Amino acid sequence: FSLFFIALLAFGGGWISSWAISRAQITLPFLDGPLMGPGGAAIVGEPINRLTLTLGDCFNSYVVGGELITTKVPCAQPHRNEVYKTQAHPARFGDPWPGDDALQNLAQRLCYGEFAGFVGVIYELSSLTIGAITPPRASWEDPKARYRGMQCYVSRADGSPLTGSVQNTRI
Repeated sequence: FSLFFIALLAFGGGWISSWAISRAQITLPFLDGPLMGPGGAAIVGEPINRLTLTLGDCFNSYVVGGELITTKVPCAQPHRNEVYKTQAHPARFGDPWPGDDALQNLAQRLCYGEFAGFVGVIYELSSLTIGAITPPRASWEDPKARYRGMQCYVSRADGSPLTGSVQNTRI
């Protein structure tokens, strides 16, 4: 099932008492039990479309049954990632999709350039790492959506959780 279907159930399926996605063997959190991730760990946070993340959002990502699930988490709670920069790609609507590699390269340069201003220390001296969310081809080429957003996020290089914002922490 797609994240859209999960979101549809989340907001329109309150009447369902129990629902399991057989392919992933998970139970949706807004029903009877927690959403389970790899290894049986509970998935924490509200499932969202990752393209809707905005500046200051904290989030986790899980792969369950081959599907990427992104959850928004209050920054005061343990989380894996924090969005520190958002920007639209400079391409005009109607321009051809540049490809995943070109989008990731542009986004990584953007994220690297904004890192020190957010964290308070240059990337090379930090215990954090950067990541980028870029527009998928289907959203880029859709005549109505024409999505061009790029989001930069930070996470701990060792994979341990963050608690609170890392803004000006110099970690």
